[in-house]
Amino acid sequence: MDNILANSEYIVGGTYTLADISWGPTITTQKIGEFDFNPFPNVEDWYDRISSRPQFEVAFLKWIREPGWGNG
Repeated sequence: MDNILANSEYIVGGTYTLADISWGPTITTQKIGEFDFNPFPNVEDWYDRISSRPQFEVAFLKWIREPGWGNG
């Protein structure tokens, strides 16, 4: 994934697609689990882009902050 994102803004080229939408929660879960993404700077940059989208906040980040998810 890091190699793909070295040459592309999103997983499938220059457009935000279902691939990005489906990988976002997976990467979020890994970040919560304190996975070290330092060796993967392109994934970090990509995650910053997608997680700053208003839709990502509403659809996922707001949800994981709800009590009972294991975080709240």
